[in-house]
Amino acid sequence: MGVVMPDTRIADTQAILTETKAKQSSGSLAIVGTGIQALGHLTREAEGHIRHADVVFHCIRDPLMLADLHALNPNVIDLTTLYGADKRRSLTYVQMAEVMVAEVRSGRRVTGVFYGHPGFYVAPARLALTTAKAEGYDTCLLPGVSSLDYLFADLRVDPSQSGYQAMEATDFLLRNRPLVTSGHVVLMQVGPVGDLFRPVTDNLERRAILFERLIEIYGENHPCVDYVGATRPGQKPVLRRLKLGAYRDPANLKRLSKASTLYIPPKDSLDNDMAMAERLGISAMVGKPLPVPAAESAPITLVPSTPPVMSNAYFKAMQQIALDPDAAQSFRADPVRYVTSFGALNADEQRWLAAFAKPATPVKVVAAVEEVQDQNVSTEDVQDQNVSTEDVQDQNVSTEDVQDQNVSTEDVQDQNVSTEDVQDQNVSTEDVQDQNVSTEDVQDQNVSVEDVQDQNVSVEDVQDQNVSAE
Repeated sequence: MGVVMPDTRIADTQAILTETKAKQSSGSLAIVGTGIQALGHLTREAEGHIRHADVVFHCIRDPLMLADLHALNPNVIDLTTLYGADKRRSLTYVQMAEVMVAEVRSGRRVTGVFYGHPGFYVAPARLALTTAKAEGYDTCLLPGVSSLDYLFADLRVDPSQSGYQAMEATDFLLRNRPLVTSGHVVLMQVGPVGDLFRPVTDNLERRAILFERLIEIYGENHPCVDYVGATRPGQKPVLRRLKLGAYRDPANLKRLSKASTLYIPPKDSLDNDMAMAERLGISAMVGKPLPVPAAESAPITLVPSTPPVMSNAYFKAMQQIALDPDAAQSFRADPVRYVTSFGALNADEQRWLAAFAKPATPVKVVAAVEEVQDQNVSTEDVQDQNVSTEDVQDQNVSTEDVQDQNVSTEDVQDQNVSTEDVQDQNVSTEDVQDQNVSTEDVQDQNVSVEDVQDQNVSVEDVQDQNVSAE
Protein backbone atom coordinates (compact mmCIF):
# COMPACT_ATOMS: atom_id res chain seq x y z
CA MET A 1 0.00 0.00 0.00
CA GLY A 2 1.49 3.36 -1.01
CA VAL A 3 1.24 6.45 1.17
CA VAL A 4 1.23 9.99 -0.26
CA MET A 5 3.32 12.28 1.91
CA PRO A 6 1.40 15.42 2.94
CA ASP A 7 3.38 18.65 3.26
CA THR A 8 1.31 20.32 5.96
CA ARG A 9 2.98 21.30 9.19
CA ILE A 10 1.80 19.35 12.22
CA ALA A 11 -0.16 21.36 14.81
CA ASP A 12 1.74 22.96 17.65
CA THR A 13 2.27 20.45 20.44
CA GLN A 14 0.90 22.91 22.98
CA ALA A 15 -2.53 22.23 21.47
CA ILE A 16 -2.70 19.22 23.76
CA LEU A 17 -3.57 21.66 26.56
CA THR A 18 -6.35 23.40 24.65
CA GLU A 19 -9.97 22.54 23.99
CA THR A 20 -10.64 20.30 21.02
CA LYS A 21 -12.99 21.03 18.17
CA ALA A 22 -16.40 19.41 17.89
CA LYS A 23 -16.05 15.64 17.97
CA GLN A 24 -15.73 14.01 14.56
CA SER A 25 -18.14 11.20 13.77
CA SER A 26 -15.50 8.81 12.45
CA GLY A 27 -11.77 8.23 12.47
CA SER A 28 -9.69 7.52 15.57
CA LEU A 29 -6.06 7.15 16.62
CA ALA A 30 -4.64 4.78 19.23
CA ILE A 31 -0.92 4.77 20.07
CA VAL A 32 0.38 1.58 21.71
CA GLY A 33 3.75 0.21 22.80
CA THR A 34 5.27 -3.23 22.34
CA GLY A 35 7.24 -3.10 25.58
CA ILE A 36 10.93 -3.98 25.67
CA GLN A 37 10.78 -7.76 25.34
CA ALA A 38 9.28 -8.97 22.07
CA LEU A 39 6.01 -10.89 22.37
CA GLY A 40 5.95 -11.01 26.18
CA HIS A 41 5.37 -7.32 26.92
CA LEU A 42 2.56 -6.51 24.50
CA THR A 43 -0.56 -5.95 26.62
CA ARG A 44 -3.88 -7.55 25.78
CA GLU A 45 -5.41 -4.08 25.43
CA ALA A 46 -2.76 -3.03 22.91
CA GLU A 47 -3.23 -6.30 21.05
CA GLY A 48 -6.95 -5.58 20.77
CA HIS A 49 -6.31 -2.16 19.22
CA ILE A 50 -3.89 -3.69 16.71
CA ARG A 51 -6.27 -6.50 15.81
CA HIS A 52 -9.28 -4.25 15.23
CA ALA A 53 -7.53 -1.35 13.45
CA ASP A 54 -8.28 -0.49 9.82
CA VAL A 55 -4.59 0.26 9.35
CA VAL A 56 -1.54 -0.24 11.59
CA PHE A 57 1.58 1.95 11.41
CA HIS A 58 4.73 0.77 13.16
CA CYS A 59 8.20 2.07 13.98
CA ILE A 60 9.89 -1.12 15.19
CA ARG A 61 12.50 -3.46 13.74
CA ASP A 62 12.44 -6.57 15.90
CA PRO A 63 11.49 -9.45 13.55
CA LEU A 64 9.61 -11.35 16.28
CA MET A 65 7.45 -8.32 17.03
CA LEU A 66 6.92 -7.65 13.34
CA ALA A 67 5.78 -11.23 12.80
CA ASP A 68 3.30 -10.81 15.66
CA LEU A 69 1.98 -7.54 14.18
CA HIS A 70 1.35 -9.12 10.79
CA ALA A 71 -0.38 -12.07 12.44
CA LEU A 72 -2.73 -9.71 14.28
CA ASN A 73 -3.48 -7.43 11.33
CA PRO A 74 -2.41 -7.82 7.68
CA ASN A 75 -2.70 -4.09 6.88
CA VAL A 76 0.62 -2.88 8.32
CA ILE A 77 2.70 0.11 7.16
CA ASP A 78 6.38 0.59 8.05
CA LEU A 79 7.22 4.11 9.27
CA THR A 80 10.95 3.40 9.52
CA THR A 81 11.24 3.86 5.73
CA LEU A 82 10.81 7.61 6.32
CA TYR A 83 14.24 7.88 7.94
CA GLY A 84 17.10 9.18 5.83
CA ALA A 85 20.84 9.34 6.40
CA ASP A 86 21.05 13.08 5.59
CA LYS A 87 17.54 13.95 6.75
CA ARG A 88 16.72 15.83 9.93
CA ARG A 89 14.94 13.67 12.44
CA SER A 90 12.48 16.43 13.34
CA LEU A 91 11.21 16.44 9.75
CA THR A 92 10.92 12.64 9.78
CA TYR A 93 8.83 12.80 12.95
CA VAL A 94 6.50 15.39 11.46
CA GLN A 95 6.01 13.19 8.39
CA MET A 96 5.35 10.08 10.52
CA ALA A 97 2.71 11.96 12.44
CA GLU A 98 1.08 13.37 9.32
CA VAL A 99 0.71 10.06 7.50
CA MET A 100 -1.07 8.60 10.53
CA VAL A 101 -3.36 11.60 10.96
CA ALA A 102 -4.13 11.60 7.22
CA GLU A 103 -5.64 8.11 7.61
CA VAL A 104 -7.63 9.27 10.64
CA ARG A 105 -9.05 12.17 8.62
CA SER A 106 -10.23 9.70 6.00
CA GLY A 107 -12.44 8.09 8.64
CA ARG A 108 -10.29 5.07 9.47
CA ARG A 109 -9.41 3.53 12.82
CA VAL A 110 -5.63 3.89 13.06
CA THR A 111 -3.23 2.23 15.50
CA GLY A 112 0.39 3.37 15.79
CA VAL A 113 2.81 0.84 17.29
CA PHE A 114 6.11 1.93 18.84
CA TYR A 115 8.87 0.25 20.82
CA GLY A 116 8.74 0.22 24.62
CA HIS A 117 6.32 2.64 26.26
CA PRO A 118 4.78 4.85 23.54
CA GLY A 119 4.95 7.89 25.82
CA PHE A 120 8.72 7.61 26.33
CA TYR A 121 10.77 9.49 23.71
CA VAL A 122 8.25 9.00 20.90
CA ALA A 123 7.88 12.44 19.33
CA PRO A 124 5.89 11.35 16.22
CA ALA A 125 3.29 9.62 18.38
CA ARG A 126 2.76 12.72 20.51
CA LEU A 127 2.59 14.99 17.47
CA ALA A 128 -0.03 12.75 15.86
CA LEU A 129 -2.10 12.56 19.05
CA THR A 130 -1.96 16.33 19.51
CA THR A 131 -3.14 17.00 15.98
CA ALA A 132 -5.90 14.38 15.92
CA LYS A 133 -7.22 15.50 19.31
CA ALA A 134 -7.20 19.16 18.28
CA GLU A 135 -9.22 18.25 15.18
CA GLY A 136 -11.87 16.48 17.26
CA TYR A 137 -11.01 12.82 16.68
CA ASP A 138 -11.02 10.12 19.34
CA THR A 139 -7.47 9.47 20.56
CA CYS A 140 -5.85 7.31 23.20
CA LEU A 141 -2.30 6.59 24.40
CA LEU A 142 -2.05 3.15 25.98
CA PRO A 143 0.60 2.34 28.60
CA GLY A 144 3.37 -0.07 27.70
CA VAL A 145 6.25 -1.71 29.57
CA SER A 146 9.04 0.86 29.56
CA SER A 147 12.78 0.45 30.07
CA LEU A 148 12.24 2.08 33.46
CA ASP A 149 9.67 -0.55 34.50
CA TYR A 150 12.00 -3.30 33.31
CA LEU A 151 14.96 -1.85 35.23
CA PHE A 152 13.01 -1.59 38.48
CA ALA A 153 11.99 -5.24 38.14
CA ASP A 154 15.43 -6.62 37.19
CA LEU A 155 17.29 -4.62 39.86
CA ARG A 156 14.55 -5.12 42.49
CA VAL A 157 14.37 -1.36 43.01
CA ASP A 158 11.30 0.04 44.75
CA PRO A 159 10.93 3.65 43.54
CA SER A 160 8.48 4.41 46.36
CA GLN A 161 11.41 4.21 48.78
CA SER A 162 13.55 7.37 48.63
CA GLY A 163 11.89 8.51 45.40
CA TYR A 164 13.59 8.57 42.02
CA GLN A 165 14.62 10.76 39.10
CA ALA A 166 14.69 9.58 35.49
CA MET A 167 16.11 11.69 32.70
CA GLU A 168 17.86 11.50 29.36
CA ALA A 169 21.65 11.70 29.65
CA THR A 170 22.23 14.42 27.06
CA ASP A 171 19.43 16.54 28.50
CA PHE A 172 20.95 16.12 31.97
CA LEU A 173 24.23 17.60 30.74
CA LEU A 174 22.84 20.30 28.47
CA ARG A 175 20.42 21.73 31.05
CA ASN A 176 22.70 21.10 34.02
CA ARG A 177 19.81 19.41 35.82
CA PRO A 178 20.34 18.90 39.55
CA LEU A 179 20.32 15.34 40.89
CA VAL A 180 18.70 14.39 44.20
CA THR A 181 21.38 12.15 45.64
CA SER A 182 19.09 10.88 48.41
CA GLY A 183 16.94 9.08 45.82
CA HIS A 184 17.34 6.58 43.01
CA VAL A 185 18.60 8.09 39.75
CA VAL A 186 18.15 6.61 36.26
CA LEU A 187 19.93 8.10 33.25
CA MET A 188 18.73 6.86 29.88
CA GLN A 189 20.57 6.93 26.56
CA VAL A 190 24.02 6.98 28.19
CA GLY A 191 25.62 5.10 25.27
CA PRO A 192 24.69 7.64 22.59
CA VAL A 193 25.08 10.66 24.89
CA GLY A 194 25.61 13.78 22.79
CA ASP A 195 24.64 12.00 19.57
CA LEU A 196 21.10 13.33 19.20
CA PHE A 197 19.91 13.92 15.62
CA ARG A 198 23.09 12.35 14.23
CA PRO A 199 24.29 8.83 13.50
CA VAL A 200 25.15 7.15 16.82
CA THR A 201 28.85 6.58 17.35
CA ASP A 202 31.02 5.12 20.11
CA ASN A 203 32.21 8.61 21.03
CA LEU A 204 34.18 7.89 24.18
CA GLU A 205 34.94 11.58 24.80
CA ARG A 206 31.25 12.42 25.23
CA ARG A 207 30.72 9.43 27.51
CA ALA A 208 33.73 10.52 29.60
CA ILE A 209 32.19 13.98 30.02
CA LEU A 210 29.03 12.38 31.43
CA PHE A 211 30.88 10.28 33.99
CA GLU A 212 33.14 13.12 35.08
CA ARG A 213 30.01 15.13 35.85
CA LEU A 214 28.59 12.23 37.86
CA ILE A 215 31.88 11.81 39.75
CA GLU A 216 31.72 15.50 40.70
CA ILE A 217 28.31 14.84 42.26
CA TYR A 218 28.72 11.38 43.82
CA GLY A 219 32.46 10.78 44.07
CA GLU A 220 34.45 8.18 42.17
CA ASN A 221 33.73 5.34 44.63
CA HIS A 222 29.94 5.47 44.37
CA PRO A 223 28.46 2.38 42.66
CA CYS A 224 26.33 2.34 39.52
CA VAL A 225 24.80 -0.29 37.25
CA ASP A 226 25.00 -0.40 33.45
CA TYR A 227 21.66 -1.99 32.54
CA VAL A 228 20.25 -3.33 29.27
CA GLY A 229 16.91 -5.17 29.40
CA ALA A 230 16.52 -8.44 27.51
CA THR A 231 14.62 -7.92 24.27
CA ARG A 232 14.05 -11.59 23.42
CA PRO A 233 12.14 -14.22 25.41
CA GLY A 234 14.43 -16.44 27.46
CA GLN A 235 17.37 -14.05 27.50
CA LYS A 236 18.83 -12.43 30.61
CA PRO A 237 19.45 -8.71 31.09
CA VAL A 238 22.88 -7.12 31.10
CA LEU A 239 23.71 -6.01 34.67
CA ARG A 240 27.24 -4.61 34.87
CA ARG A 241 28.05 -3.09 38.26
CA LEU A 242 31.06 -0.78 38.60
CA LYS A 243 32.10 2.27 40.56
CA LEU A 244 31.74 5.58 38.76
CA GLY A 245 35.50 6.07 38.80
CA ALA A 246 35.95 2.87 36.78
CA TYR A 247 34.56 4.69 33.76
CA ARG A 248 37.70 6.78 33.57
CA ASP A 249 39.04 3.67 31.85
CA PRO A 250 38.27 3.91 28.10
CA ALA A 251 37.76 0.14 28.01
CA ASN A 252 34.75 0.44 30.33
CA LEU A 253 33.38 3.40 28.38
CA LYS A 254 33.56 1.33 25.22
CA ARG A 255 31.63 -1.52 26.84
CA LEU A 256 28.57 0.70 27.26
CA SER A 257 25.88 -0.38 24.82
CA LYS A 258 23.91 1.94 22.60
CA ALA A 259 20.91 0.71 24.62
CA SER A 260 22.55 1.17 28.05
CA THR A 261 20.64 2.75 30.93
CA LEU A 262 22.60 3.82 33.99
CA TYR A 263 21.19 3.23 37.48
CA ILE A 264 22.70 5.12 40.43
CA PRO A 265 21.56 4.11 43.94
CA PRO A 266 20.98 6.70 46.68
CA LYS A 267 24.06 8.24 48.25
CA ASP A 268 22.49 10.10 51.15
CA SER A 269 19.86 9.19 53.72
CA LEU A 270 17.41 11.80 54.97
CA ASP A 271 16.13 11.89 58.56
CA ASN A 272 12.44 12.12 59.30
CA ASP A 273 11.04 15.54 60.07
CA MET A 274 9.48 14.75 63.43
CA ALA A 275 7.76 18.12 63.65
CA MET A 276 5.97 17.31 60.39
CA ALA A 277 5.22 13.80 61.63
CA GLU A 278 3.58 15.37 64.67
CA ARG A 279 1.46 17.66 62.49
CA LEU A 280 0.39 14.67 60.40
CA GLY A 281 -0.49 12.70 63.51
CA ILE A 282 1.90 9.83 62.75
CA SER A 283 4.80 10.58 65.10
CA ALA A 284 4.11 7.39 67.08
CA MET A 285 4.73 5.29 63.97
CA VAL A 286 7.56 7.13 62.21
CA GLY A 287 11.14 5.98 62.63
CA LYS A 288 10.34 2.79 64.49
CA PRO A 289 11.48 -0.63 63.22
CA LEU A 290 8.88 -3.03 61.92
CA PRO A 291 7.73 -5.57 64.50
CA VAL A 292 9.32 -9.01 64.31
CA PRO A 293 6.94 -11.95 64.89
CA ALA A 294 7.74 -13.92 68.03
CA ALA A 295 8.80 -17.53 67.61
CA GLU A 296 5.81 -18.73 69.64
CA SER A 297 3.30 -16.87 67.49
CA ALA A 298 0.28 -18.82 66.37
CA PRO A 299 0.71 -20.46 62.96
CA ILE A 300 -0.79 -18.68 59.99
CA THR A 301 -3.75 -20.35 58.37
CA LEU A 302 -3.80 -19.98 54.60
CA VAL A 303 -7.20 -19.64 52.98
CA PRO A 304 -7.58 -20.70 49.34
CA SER A 305 -8.83 -18.01 47.00
CA THR A 306 -12.43 -18.32 45.92
CA PRO A 307 -13.71 -17.02 42.59
CA PRO A 308 -15.88 -13.90 42.82
CA VAL A 309 -19.64 -14.03 42.46
CA MET A 310 -19.95 -12.79 38.91
CA SER A 311 -22.35 -13.47 36.09
CA ASN A 312 -21.02 -14.80 32.83
CA ALA A 313 -22.78 -11.94 31.05
CA TYR A 314 -20.91 -9.28 33.01
CA PHE A 315 -17.53 -10.97 32.55
CA LYS A 316 -18.03 -11.37 28.80
CA ALA A 317 -19.16 -7.74 28.44
CA MET A 318 -16.13 -6.39 30.35
CA GLN A 319 -13.77 -8.66 28.40
CA GLN A 320 -15.09 -7.34 25.09
CA ILE A 321 -14.86 -3.72 26.26
CA ALA A 322 -11.24 -4.24 27.34
CA LEU A 323 -10.06 -5.93 24.15
CA ASP A 324 -12.23 -4.50 21.36
CA PRO A 325 -12.25 -0.73 20.62
CA ASP A 326 -15.63 -1.12 18.86
CA ALA A 327 -17.10 -2.67 21.99
CA ALA A 328 -15.69 0.13 24.16
CA GLN A 329 -17.27 2.71 21.87
CA SER A 330 -20.64 0.94 21.99
CA PHE A 331 -20.46 0.79 25.78
CA ARG A 332 -19.71 4.50 26.07
CA ALA A 333 -22.59 5.32 23.75
CA ASP A 334 -25.16 3.29 25.71
CA PRO A 335 -23.76 1.36 28.70
CA VAL A 336 -27.05 -0.15 29.78
CA ARG A 337 -28.05 -1.43 26.37
CA TYR A 338 -24.59 -2.82 25.62
CA VAL A 339 -24.07 -4.75 28.87
CA THR A 340 -27.63 -6.13 29.04
CA SER A 341 -27.22 -7.55 25.54
CA PHE A 342 -24.99 -10.24 27.06
CA GLY A 343 -27.67 -11.58 29.40
CA ALA A 344 -28.86 -11.38 32.99
CA LEU A 345 -26.71 -9.80 35.72
CA ASN A 346 -26.63 -10.38 39.46
CA ALA A 347 -27.85 -7.79 42.00
CA ASP A 348 -24.43 -6.13 42.55
CA GLU A 349 -23.90 -5.84 38.81
CA GLN A 350 -27.34 -4.34 38.40
CA ARG A 351 -26.64 -1.67 41.01
CA TRP A 352 -23.35 -0.82 39.32
CA LEU A 353 -24.96 -0.41 35.92
CA ALA A 354 -27.82 1.68 37.32
CA ALA A 355 -25.28 4.47 37.92
CA PHE A 356 -24.88 4.80 34.13
CA ALA A 357 -28.58 5.38 33.53
CA LYS A 358 -29.49 9.01 32.83
CA PRO A 359 -32.09 10.26 35.36
CA ALA A 360 -33.15 13.01 32.96
CA THR A 361 -34.50 10.46 30.50
CA PRO A 362 -36.62 7.94 32.44
CA VAL A 363 -37.04 4.56 30.84
CA LYS A 364 -40.40 2.79 30.92
CA VAL A 365 -40.48 -0.23 33.22
CA VAL A 366 -41.45 -3.16 31.04
CA ALA A 367 -40.82 -6.08 33.35
CA ALA A 368 -43.49 -7.78 35.40
CA VAL A 369 -43.50 -7.20 39.16
CA GLU A 370 -42.67 -10.86 39.69
CA GLU A 371 -39.56 -10.54 37.50
CA VAL A 372 -38.34 -7.57 39.52
CA GLN A 373 -39.06 -9.29 42.83
CA ASP A 374 -37.15 -12.37 41.70
CA GLN A 375 -34.04 -10.17 41.54
CA ASN A 376 -34.47 -9.14 45.22
CA VAL A 377 -35.08 -5.57 44.04
CA SER A 378 -38.36 -3.94 45.06
CA THR A 379 -40.55 -2.02 42.61
CA GLU A 380 -39.82 1.15 44.58
CA ASP A 381 -36.07 0.59 44.15
CA VAL A 382 -36.47 0.39 40.41
CA GLN A 383 -38.77 3.39 40.16
CA ASP A 384 -36.51 5.54 42.36
CA GLN A 385 -33.71 5.02 39.86
CA ASN A 386 -35.90 5.61 36.77
CA VAL A 387 -34.27 2.48 35.37
CA SER A 388 -35.92 -0.31 33.42
CA THR A 389 -35.51 -3.98 34.23
CA GLU A 390 -32.88 -4.17 31.52
CA ASP A 391 -31.07 -1.28 33.19
CA VAL A 392 -31.24 -2.95 36.58
CA GLN A 393 -29.97 -6.20 35.17
CA ASP A 394 -26.75 -4.60 34.10
CA GLN A 395 -24.72 -3.48 37.10
CA ASN A 396 -21.58 -4.66 38.93
CA VAL A 397 -19.10 -3.12 41.33
CA SER A 398 -19.79 -3.51 45.04
CA THR A 399 -18.44 -1.44 47.91
CA GLU A 400 -16.12 -4.32 48.70
CA ASP A 401 -14.52 -3.94 45.25
CA VAL A 402 -13.51 -0.39 46.13
CA GLN A 403 -12.44 -1.22 49.67
CA ASP A 404 -10.25 -4.08 48.49
CA GLN A 405 -8.01 -1.57 46.75
CA ASN A 406 -7.18 0.22 50.02
CA VAL A 407 -3.45 0.52 50.73
CA SER A 408 -2.42 1.66 54.21
CA THR A 409 0.70 3.49 55.32
CA GLU A 410 1.95 0.24 56.80
CA ASP A 411 1.67 -1.42 53.37
CA VAL A 412 4.02 1.17 51.94
CA GLN A 413 6.42 0.96 54.86
CA ASP A 414 6.55 -2.81 54.56
CA GLN A 415 8.07 -2.37 51.12
CA ASN A 416 11.12 -0.61 52.60
CA VAL A 417 14.22 -1.36 50.58
CA SER A 418 17.45 0.21 51.76
CA THR A 419 20.46 1.15 49.72
CA GLU A 420 22.16 -1.94 51.10
CA ASP A 421 19.38 -4.08 49.56
CA VAL A 422 20.18 -2.61 46.18
CA GLN A 423 23.91 -2.95 46.65
CA ASP A 424 23.50 -6.61 47.60
CA GLN A 425 22.46 -7.22 44.01
CA ASN A 426 26.06 -6.67 42.93
CA VAL A 427 26.69 -8.16 39.51
CA SER A 428 30.29 -8.29 38.37
CA THR A 429 31.61 -8.44 34.84
CA GLU A 430 31.98 -12.19 35.29
CA ASP A 431 28.30 -12.45 36.25
CA VAL A 432 27.37 -10.75 33.01
CA GLN A 433 29.65 -13.00 31.01
CA ASP A 434 28.11 -16.04 32.68
CA GLN A 435 24.79 -14.95 31.26
CA ASN A 436 26.26 -15.18 27.77
CA VAL A 437 25.11 -11.64 27.08
CA SER A 438 27.94 -9.70 25.47
CA THR A 439 27.74 -6.34 23.75
CA GLU A 440 27.24 -8.22 20.52
CA ASP A 441 24.37 -10.14 22.13
CA VAL A 442 22.67 -6.87 22.91
CA GLN A 443 23.11 -5.68 19.36
CA ASP A 444 21.73 -8.98 18.11
CA GLN A 445 18.58 -8.34 20.10
CA ASN A 446 17.55 -5.83 17.48
CA VAL A 447 18.21 -2.77 19.57
CA SER A 448 19.51 -0.83 16.61
CA VAL A 449 20.90 2.66 16.62
CA GLU A 450 17.73 4.14 15.24
CA ASP A 451 15.55 2.09 17.61
CA VAL A 452 17.20 3.80 20.56
CA GLN A 453 17.93 7.19 19.08
CA ASP A 454 14.89 7.80 16.96
CA GLN A 455 12.54 7.70 19.93
CA ASN A 456 14.62 10.14 21.93
CA VAL A 457 13.05 13.54 21.28
CA SER A 458 10.91 15.40 23.77
CA VAL A 459 8.29 17.98 22.83
CA GLU A 460 10.75 20.68 23.89
CA ASP A 461 13.41 19.27 21.54
CA VAL A 462 11.06 19.54 18.57
CA GLN A 463 9.84 23.00 19.53
CA ASP A 464 13.36 24.32 20.12
CA GLN A 465 14.36 23.48 16.58
CA ASN A 466 11.36 25.25 15.04
CA VAL A 467 11.62 23.16 11.86
CA SER A 468 8.99 23.53 9.16
CA ALA A 469 8.01 20.77 6.78
CA GLU A 470 10.05 22.47 4.10
